[in-house]
Amino acid sequence: MAFITQCITAKQKKHITEVEIVLELRSIVLKLNIFSDPSTTLKMKYNQQGNDTLVVCKKQNVDWTVENRYFMTIFVQELEEILLDPELDLKRFKFLYNPSGSFDLSYIREYMDPLISRFYENLWRTLKLRRSRINVKIVFLQARDIAQVCLVLSQIDYKSIKFIWLGMEFGDNIVKIGELVSLACNQWKYAKGLTMRMKLNLVTTKNLDEVKKVRHM
Repeated sequence: MAFITQCITAKQKKHITEVEIVLELRSIVLKLNIFSDPSTTLKMKYNQQGNDTLVVCKKQNVDWTVENRYFMTIFVQELEEILLDPELDLKRFKFLYNPSGSFDLSYIREYMDPLISRFYENLWRTLKLRRSRINVKIVFLQARDIAQVCLVLSQIDYKSIKFIWLGMEFGDNIVKIGELVSLACNQWKYAKGLTMRMKLNLVTTKNLDEVKKVRHM
């Protein structure tokens, strides 16, 4: 938590209003089964960077290698402590969640899903307790990832959330927007009428800064 806290504190002292935290998860040993090999670990990367007009510190890349069963719990606890700090007032908080690397994580989904669900639930609950309009930007690499959070959307101020689907290519296989919308709609029917208010932005990997298409549901 010290690393994240120090970065955010440093930015606040310089009146930087936008903080970006990136959690990137990928397996170090691609060909090993994560369940059968206790030495297999996952890598987390936190990227902290100032805005375009004022950069307090140089871009920092920190790689932590931790046991996979602990990574989500540790990050959830850190995030909760940061957001619940009464002295911390982030005008904009962007959280980007990248659930996969350059390979298919489907074979560890059975293990990961409970942790991912708990992470999202804790994030929403924390934001609700903060009682502040914090902008949350979540990047989904797979359509099914968006479905995991639909059931808890009613717990927070959903108007301040922007969902972005990042069309990652694995060969020629790209998840189509129709599949994403269909999957999301199937889940949102339990989420108290949030369907019509959800905005989906399509961003391509070729140009992440350009929103290719905005679709209102």
